[in-house]
Amino acid sequence: MKTGTVYATGAVGTASGVIHTRREIAHVSARTYLGERTGEYVISTPAAWGVALITDYGPEGFTAVDAVDDMRAKVIVSGAATGREALRAVLGTDSFRVDKD
Repeated sequence: MKTGTVYATGAVGTASGVIHTRREIAHVSARTYLGERTGEYVISTPAAWGVALITDYGPEGFTAVDAVDDMRAKVIVSGAATGREALRAVLGTDSFRVDKD
């Protein structure tokens, strides 16, 4: 899964043509323990850290929950084929891109 800043993307029609827009909506960071990647990705917004956690379970796919380090977290999506599909479920939008920091 790609880490970095997540931008909502779109196009706005103007008199002089189409303008492509982008607005920062989230940030994806890889969670590590002792310098090793865990397959977990913390999703944060500009206003709050840790609004969701996406975990890569290998052949079983990606699972996203609505909190980080909370035993009462609710599953948003389970078994997503790609990290992008899981991120799409968390963000609630199809039109986004992730730029590496």
